[in-house]
Order: sequence, then C-alpha cells, then structure tokens
Amino acid sequence: MKKFINFLRTKRGLYVSIPFTLLILYTLFGFFGVPFTIQTIVPYFLKDKAILSVESAKFNPFTYELNLTKVDLTTQKPLFQAEQIDTKINFQEIFTLALSVEVLRFKNPKINIEKERNATYNFDVFLSQNSEPKNESNKTSLFNFKLNHLKIQNGILSYKDYSLFEPFDIEFDDIDYEISGINLSKNSIGKHTLGATSKTIQNVKYNGKIDINPFKIYGTIDVEKLKINPFWLSFLDEQKIIINNGFINSKINYFLTVENGLKLGLKESNLEIFDLDILENNNTILVKSLSIPSINFKSDIAKEKRSSLLLKEIKLSSLKYADMAELGEFKASDISFDLLSNNGSKTDTKIDKIALNSLIFKDKNLTSKLENFSISKIKSSGEFSDLLAINSSFNEANATDLNITSADFNLNLAQILALNANSTFKNGNFALEIPSLSLDKTGLNYAFKDYINLSNLSIDDIKFDMDKNSSVLNLNKATFAKTTILSNKKEFAGFESFAINEFEFDLLNQNLNIKSLALSSPNFSSSVGKNGLSSINELSVLKAFSSTKSAQKQETKSGFNFSISNSSVRNATLKLKDIFDIKPIEHNIDKIDIFAKNLSSDFNSTFDINASINSTPFSLKTAGKIAIEPLNVNLNLELLSKNLSYFTPYLEQFLKASIKSGELDLNAKFNLDKKMALDGKISLKNFEIQDKEKSKFFAIKSLDIAQAKLSESSLELSKIDINSPFIKLLVQKDKKFNILELIKENNSPKTTSKSDSNFDISLFDISVNDASMDFADFSLFIPFDTKITKLNSKIDEISQKKPSKITLSGVVGNEGLSQIDIITLPFSYKDKTNFSMIFKDVALADATPYSAKFIGYEIEDGRLNLKLNYTIENSKLKASNEINLDKFSLGKKVESKEAVNLPISLAISILKDQNGQININLPISGDLNDPEFSYGGIIWGAVTKLFSDIVLSPFRLIGNVLGIDAGELSGIDFNVASSKMLDSENKKIENLTKITKEKPDIKITLTPTYNEKADTFAFKKRSFDEAVSFLMSSKLLSYKNAVKSLQTSFSLKDGDDLEKRLIEAQPFDKAKLEELAKQRAKNLQESLLELGVNPAQIVIKSVKQTDSKQDSFVPVLLGVEN
Repeated sequence: MKKFINFLRTKRGLYVSIPFTLLILYTLFGFFGVPFTIQTIVPYFLKDKAILSVESAKFNPFTYELNLTKVDLTTQKPLFQAEQIDTKINFQEIFTLALSVEVLRFKNPKINIEKERNATYNFDVFLSQNSEPKNESNKTSLFNFKLNHLKIQNGILSYKDYSLFEPFDIEFDDIDYEISGINLSKNSIGKHTLGATSKTIQNVKYNGKIDINPFKIYGTIDVEKLKINPFWLSFLDEQKIIINNGFINSKINYFLTVENGLKLGLKESNLEIFDLDILENNNTILVKSLSIPSINFKSDIAKEKRSSLLLKEIKLSSLKYADMAELGEFKASDISFDLLSNNGSKTDTKIDKIALNSLIFKDKNLTSKLENFSISKIKSSGEFSDLLAINSSFNEANATDLNITSADFNLNLAQILALNANSTFKNGNFALEIPSLSLDKTGLNYAFKDYINLSNLSIDDIKFDMDKNSSVLNLNKATFAKTTILSNKKEFAGFESFAINEFEFDLLNQNLNIKSLALSSPNFSSSVGKNGLSSINELSVLKAFSSTKSAQKQETKSGFNFSISNSSVRNATLKLKDIFDIKPIEHNIDKIDIFAKNLSSDFNSTFDINASINSTPFSLKTAGKIAIEPLNVNLNLELLSKNLSYFTPYLEQFLKASIKSGELDLNAKFNLDKKMALDGKISLKNFEIQDKEKSKFFAIKSLDIAQAKLSESSLELSKIDINSPFIKLLVQKDKKFNILELIKENNSPKTTSKSDSNFDISLFDISVNDASMDFADFSLFIPFDTKITKLNSKIDEISQKKPSKITLSGVVGNEGLSQIDIITLPFSYKDKTNFSMIFKDVALADATPYSAKFIGYEIEDGRLNLKLNYTIENSKLKASNEINLDKFSLGKKVESKEAVNLPISLAISILKDQNGQININLPISGDLNDPEFSYGGIIWGAVTKLFSDIVLSPFRLIGNVLGIDAGELSGIDFNVASSKMLDSENKKIENLTKITKEKPDIKITLTPTYNEKADTFAFKKRSFDEAVSFLMSSKLLSYKNAVKSLQTSFSLKDGDDLEKRLIEAQPFDKAKLEELAKQRAKNLQESLLELGVNPAQIVIKSVKQTDSKQDSFVPVLLGVEN
C-alpha cells in the first residue's frame, strides 16, 4: 500500500492518479450524485413552484442507464406521477454531434391536468412570465437528435375543469404509446403507435410517421367510441351547454407535406357520431347517429391554392330537439367542393342528392310535418373577388306529405315538385329561374270545418330578377287544377281550373301586370237568408276575424297598382237555397260566362264586361262598361225566361198557387252612378197561374210594356198592352172563396218603410183587350157558373200624383153588357175616387142558384139593369144604386136553410109597375176610416131597410111609388059596435082601388076586427038605453025612476057609478063580436067591388081583435100580399 501511495506521489503516479480520481468522482457522482441531485437538489429548486418526490433514483454512469421509481410532481394539485422511468443513452453518439437515446420508458405514468375556477392550470407555475416574444434563429442546428425507442406503458391521462357551469373531467386509461426511429439527420420523426382506453374513449389507435426531408406527416388515427364530453369548453367561456351522452367513431387518414408547396388532406377517412344527448338552455338535443363514411380532402396551397372536398355521404338518423323538432333521417350523397384561391376565390359545389324524411317542427301554436324531401343534382359555383358572383342550380326538388297544423288551421300538401331551377347572383343582382313548379293535392282547413282542396298547382317558367332598382317576379303560366272549398265540412265552392298567364309583379314598385286570368267551371252553393250567404257566414276564419275588434279606419292610399288585360269565367254553376221564408227555394243556375277587359287599379278608368247565363230557368246577356271610382255602370241587359214556372216557389210564399207557364223577355239599358236607372221594354207571354187544384186561376196571353223606366225613386211603365187576361172567381162547396183561399196568411209583423212613401209608380197608356172572367158558385144545390167576356179598357194614366181614368166594357153571360168607369188616385183612393158601373140586359135566370139559396125562389125570367155611382172623398163614402129589373118574375119556391125571412114575392109585387118594371134606388153612405166599416154591411143594411119598410109600411112604399098619400091606409075605421061604412073613409077606399088597378099582381087583405072592450061596452050601453026607453014609455016613468027600476031588478046598490054598473050588468053574447068583425069586412069588400076592384085582389083574413081608437072607432086592418 505504501508502495502505491508513494507511486502516486511521483510524477508518473500523478498522471495516473488524476484520471483515476476523476473516474472515482465520476463513478461516485454517477452512482450517488445523480440520484442525490434528482431526489434532493431538484426538489429544492422547485419548492416554490412544486413538490417533486422520487422514491429511488439509480444511475449507471457506465451504461448510462437511469432508473427512477415512484416519481411524484405536485403543484397545488397532483401533476405527474410514474411508477418507474427508465432511460438509456448511447453516450458514444455525442462525439458524432448527436444525442442518441436508446430507450425512454415510462411505466404506469399518470398525468393530471386541472383547470381551476379562476381559469388557471395546475402547471401554470412552470410557464414563463416573460411575455416578450423570443427571436427565433433561422440558423440550422448542427446537432442531431435520435430516439430509437420511446414507450409508455399503461399510462393514465386525466383532465379536470372546474371553471365550467358544471365541473368536467376526462381520463384516458391503459395508454400504450410507442415511437421508434426518430432521426433528424435522416429527416424522419419516426414511426408512432398509440393505443389507449378510458371511460371516455373505448379505444384509440394511432399509427403515424413523420419524414423530415421532404417534410411529410402522415398516419392514421382510429378512435372508437369516444365519449363526447366538451373538454374543449374548458378553454372557452362558461357555456350553458351540457353534453349528457354521445360517442364518436372515426378513422382519420391524414397527410401533410411541403414538397412543391404546402399540401395537406384526408384520404378515405370517416366520422360517426352517435347516441348524442345534449342539454342546451334546458332543451334536449338527441341524435341517434351522424355518419360520414368516406371523407376525402385535399388542399394544395401552391400558386393556385386549390382545395377539394369529397364526401361520399352524410347521413343523419333520428334527430330530436326537445319537443320542438324531429328528423327521421337526413342523407346527402356524392358531395364535392372545390375551392380555387388565386387573386380571389372560385368555388364549385356539387351534390348528387339531398334527402330527408319525417321532419317535424313544433311550437306552442304550430306543428309542421314533412314526410319526405329530396333535391338532386345540385350545383353551385361562385367567384369571390371585388365582385361577388354565384350561380346555383338543381335538377329536381321534391317534397311529399307536408302537413302544417295549428289550433286554428291545418295545411296538407301531397307533393311539391320543382324542376331544373337555376339562380344567379352577380354584382348585387339576383336572378332565379324555375321552369316548372307543381303542387299536388293541397288541402287547407280552418278550425277543422273550412277546407280547401287543391288537386294540383303547376307554374311554368318562374323568373325572379332583383337589382337595386327593381324586384320583378315573372310567371309564364300558373294553373290551379280542380279545387273544392268546404264550409262547416260541407262543399260549397270550387272550380275545375284557374289559369294565370304572363304574370309580372314588380315587388319594389308594387306593380302587377297580368295578361289573362281564366276561371273554368267554377261552382258555388249556399243557403241565402236574411243574414246573407250561410256558407260564407259559417266560415270559421271569418268568424274569428269578426270576433276581434277592428282598428279605427284611417284614410290611406295604397301604392299597389295592377293591370289585368283579360279575365274570363266560363261555364260557372250557382246553386242557391233561398231560405228567406219557411219553405226553402232551390236555384240551379249553370252555363254562366263572364268576360272582362282592361281591369286595373286605376278605378277612374273603365273596363269592358260581357256576361251571359244560358241556364234552364232563364238566360241573361249583358255587355257594357264599368268604372269603379266614381262608380259608373253602363250595361245592356237581355233577360229571357221561357218557363216562369221555375219561379213558382216565390209565388208560393204568398199564394197557394203555382205558375204553369209563362215566358218573360226583358231588354233594357242599366246605368248606375250617383243614381240608378233602368230603361227598357218588357214582354210577358202565355202566363198562367193555377190554383192548388191545378185549375187555371189567372192567365194573360200577352203583356207588352214598350217602355219601362226604373230609378231609385220611381217606376214608370208606358204603352202597356194587356191581351186576353183571365181570372176565375169561385165559391167552393165549403163556401170558401177561392181568392181568399189562395192568399197565405202573413204572420210577420207589419213594418212601414219611409222610403216606400217616396217611391213613385206611374203607368201610362194602358190598354186591356179581350179580358174575361169566370164566376162559379159550387156551394149552391143548383151550381152556378157564368162568364164575363170581351172586356176591353183604355187607361190613360195611373199614378200617385194624378187622378186616373179607367174604363172597362164587356159582355156578361151571353147577351149582357157591362161598363165600368173609375176616376181615382190609385194609391190614395180614400182621398178621391169616383166609381160608376153599369150592367145592361143581364139575364137574371143565371142567378137562380143564388135566388134559390138566399130568397127561396127560382128566377123564372127577367133582366137586370144596374147603375152604381160611388163617390169617396176624404174617406167619406156616398153612393147611389139604381137598380132596374125588367120583366122580373119568380119561379117555383124551393127550400133553403139560408133563405132570408123577407117578403120577397110581396116586395116584387109592390115594386113592379104595370109595365113589368122594378126600379129601386138605394142610397149609401159611410166612413172608410171607421174600423167597423164594411161595404157589404152597408149594402145589406140598405136592402134590409127596404124590405122592412115593405113589411111595416107597404102602403107608404106603394104610395111613394104611385105618388099618392097612402100614409093612413093601414086600416078602415068603423064605429064601435057598428059595421056601417063611414063617409070619412071614402078617400081611403078610393086610394085602395087605385092601388089594385096600378098593382094588379098584389092583393089587398082585409082583416075583420073587433075590440072586445069598446065593442062590448057599446053593445051593453045600447041594451041599457033600450031598457030605460022601454020603462019610460011603457010605465010612464021618468028617466030617473026608470034607472031606479033597473037598479031594483039588478039588485044594485046606490053609488056615483050606478049607471055604469047598470050598463056592465046588461047581458051580452060575445058571438056578436065576431059577427060584427065579419060584417065590417064584408061591407068594406062590397064598397071596393062597387068601385071596380077585381074580386081576386081582395082577400078576407081571419077575425082578429085589435085596438080601438079613443074607444070610439075600430079599424078593419088592411094589408098587401101577392
């Protein structure tokens, strides 16, 4: 040992000892210093920033192997941990200016990165605080780096973010990562292989390589079932987005190279996102899957800077956004996008087809559903420089089964199809062309009651052009095919087709021009009543609008202008049910055509209109011009109805009758501006009304009105020819009058209209030719039927303001004549009316049924001459009725329950003169305003009074007829108890004689009479006087003693009335009274016979007691009979 120490002390030993010492120191430092430095010194220097602990460190300075176990680096939170770290350096490569790491191996490493609520990271302490940028040297380093093998075994990478709305964490487990062959001198960054699993990523595989010269990065990243938790949001501001679930599968084949410019891209890559569940603002977004099976992207950033993207398909399945949106499937196929950037950009995009199905949008008020949508052959190209130009097109866009529903309405579209569309945007100008657009089976309903069903809408050559000065929409043709409209679930309108030709609408200037509108075979049906058209009123959409309060009207002038060159409605059909009255009336009007020219928003200008109706009920033609503002309508009208029976339901509202036939022809000019006016002529032919028994009631062969003028305030008819009018008046078996039976009772309350009083009706130059009337009474046991024919009349004027003179003349029965003259104010007849009627030579035998019924006799012969004169002035009626019966005689008596109890035969005998004439004058008067006034009652009262006078005072009536004083001819007076004729009665007897001679058909009745009291007292007094005279003469007694003697014989007591009692005590036989009465009549009869009275005209009646006159005279009663 000493020798060795001494050797070291020598110079030679010194040379040997220094390296040996260094070797010892190197060895000690390597084995002990390096571990100490790692375990003690490095943690010391890091203590202000972090805590580093290494359980054991081993370094072999000769093999350059470093082994660390249980490494733990912690800042405020754990940052890095490793079970073991092993490395080995090839020290010899240092002398070749290369750092060569043979092996770098991490076993069970764990990296934990956390972001705090203040947005700081747990590794921020190791970041440089110097914010000044470092100057990077462009010099190429001469030092080479090699890494032969890097391996991470069973690694863990975790990330936690506490700065988010809800804390987020992610952890990758079982990370195995290998890198081999990194050599910068060979321009290679080696080959990379990564494999990892975690709760977030089921499996990640990475296989890539980096070449240095030429620089190229390429490889494959394969991610399987990556959990989509928004770890990227940890670097953003707090968002209210929560991803509850979701996974990504992806395979990325990437490359990047800088040879001949920068080139990067993806090749045959794919992406799939599935089971995505996102909560955004309390709304859930669910996606079953989103897949792109083939992604090819290439970007060549050279001179032209060209990029292209090819996607074989994008497929989205089952998307749901809260309760607001759903999508069954979305698919886009064969997508290509090319971008060329060279002094501007050019793009070219192509999509072979986009298709989606089961698309649903919902909100509180609306639900929209689209079953299928597709668009094919989409192309778009654009230039982006100083000027922007984009051109886009597609071959076909097709949508099927579109449904939009709200609480109020529902819209259904079976199909929408657009073909070969093209759009261009250039220099701020936009143009769109769609050669063909069609909608099939469109249905719209409101409140599930109103429906519109459109079978097809096709639009040809749609063009839309927009620039700074205009926005113009052009349609070559739009055709609406068969369409139906329903109200309250009942079809009420529709059409076969509606075409719009050459439509041009300038949206900016609000100017619309249409060459033609054509509506084909429209139809409309509805009930119409006091409230209008029920189909329109029942539209729920109108009810909804009418229920809202309308805003106050403001005067505004619209800038909208339109012009329609030609409009037409062809073959229209109108079905109306008139329900104004109890019984509905149905109208079916077809073949309606309307044509209009030059319709425009210039309401001051006129437009032409032609319309026609060639329907079965009637035909109408009209042509003219119309201006809207101010309103001015000028039309020529031609109305023809060849069968007026169609209008029977209207007549039935008032009469129980029907129109059998009739033809109406109207030709007129109609004008409406400030006032309405119609001027024309009217013709009515073969018009007939039947009663409910289908028998002719009223008819007119022809009615011609040469001029008819109608205005708002008047109706004027001139030159009226009425030919062969007819009316039938009938009393039926049940005694009902046919006219009254035909009239229906009107239960509606009477209303008066102020306007009616201001409406003037005038008729001029009226002629009635060959009128006739049938009158029949079937209620009689002898049916009665007569005719009035050949009635003719000429009337100058009938008006409200002037009296009208009406004259009628005709034939009654076979030979009778009639003439009626009327002068009246027709519409105010109570103010002033003169009416006269003359009937001449009317055969009275025709009236037998009436005479039999009402007077109990048939009429054997006679003719009627009647003259009636009525005057009404200020509602006061005065009338005279002059009746002449020529050769009137009754036939046999018949039984009738309704025969009046009047002395008809006697009256005739009294009234008929010696020439067989009966003349009667019945004066009549009354007040038409009297609520109890009845013309029939007045007539019957006059007749009744006439017959009452005949019964009560026949001789007075006869005297009036003969012009004699026959007021005392009620009887011939006789003294009581006497039948001797009195001289005072001679004048009466002479008048009776005159009457019998003037009225040979009458008989004078003599009624023998007595008065029991007066005649009996007179007879007894005569007996008393005779007894007193006998006693005075036979016994020579004084009157007093004679009376006293009678008193004794009758045993009477004294008293003041003794003489009267003696008279009453005289015996008397009442049979003498009848003998007296008969003798009186006999004596009167003999006196009449002596004066030449026909014995057949004297009839003695039965004895009758009568009143006396002053107890002194008793009359024989006189009477008249036939």
